[in-house]
Amino acid sequence: MGVDVRLNVNQQIEVRALKDNSSAVYKSMVQGVEDNTFTIHVPTKGRDRLLLDSGERVKVSYYEEGASIVFESTVISRTLEGSIPLYRLALPAEAERVQRREHVRLDISLNIRYQKAEMDEDNNPVPVERPQKAVTRDLSGGGLQLVSRERLEVNDLILVYLDLKDWKGRDRHLQVLAVVKRVEMLNQRGQQCWVAGVAFKEINPRDQDVIVSFIFRKMLERRRMTDR
Repeated sequence: MGVDVRLNVNQQIEVRALKDNSSAVYKSMVQGVEDNTFTIHVPTKGRDRLLLDSGERVKVSYYEEGASIVFESTVISRTLEGSIPLYRLALPAEAERVQRREHVRLDISLNIRYQKAEMDEDNNPVPVERPQKAVTRDLSGGGLQLVSRERLEVNDLILVYLDLKDWKGRDRHLQVLAVVKRVEMLNQRGQQCWVAGVAFKEINPRDQDVIVSFIFRKMLERRRMTDR
């Protein structure tokens, strides 16, 4: 199903040349948007620059709230803004929205809190113990692994509290109901800890978007460090 293309100035995008079925993905930034065209900086990958000619086809993608927006475009011309070289591309009417939620997992250490919970008669989660501190091993749109001093049991319900930034850089405080799927012991610096694999049981789609956008932002930051 097609979706509208909504590009903004200074928006980060990825560009891939379709000529010769190239798989190389380059980074760029939107410089300007008009009715039927948009301009971008010359895409780069590390120190390499993607050189394009008028008429060439490219695939463009950008991230928007829990999904990648992907479309094909044609290079209209090369242009200059001052001394900065730019490409002008055709702006399509529609793009494809590719959901990328639960399958992307990020290895990351985050300080979080959780509470054991039970469901009340109205099927709402109610905390039954004081909040405990933990550290994540990884995070995805569908769950996480946490390390704590407390041993959780398989099928325990917990409320997980996450402090993350959303795709616009705003601070978000999330409370997510989750269920423990597996538990194993871990010796960490001579101290006994427990690793729990946790699956989100009930999560608001907007909260899931915050988690996924946080993951993609961190992945992009790491990729930029690697490309230097």
